Amino acid sequence: MKFFLLTILLVSSMFLSFNNVITVSDFLLDNYVKDGTISYQKNLQKAIDALPGTGGTVIFPPMIYLIDESGLKIKSNITK
Repeated sequence: MKFFLLTILLVSSMFLSFNNVITVSDFLLDNYVKDGTISYQKNLQKAIDALPGTGGTVIFPPMIYLIDESGLKIKSNITK
């Protein structure tokens, strides 16, 4: 079982290393609040915009996101 799990982790990390991957937390302040009381909408948009035109993956950390009515602009060929 341990070997199987390790294999999945290695294959997953290999897959991610060959794609354009952006982690939202890289665009947030060091001590960001996770309860949704502060809007990080501009930071989220910067993370999405950092992907090249060919697309990629944006990884969102588990937290509550405060997004206003203007929303986020998602490009084509992006997973989240």
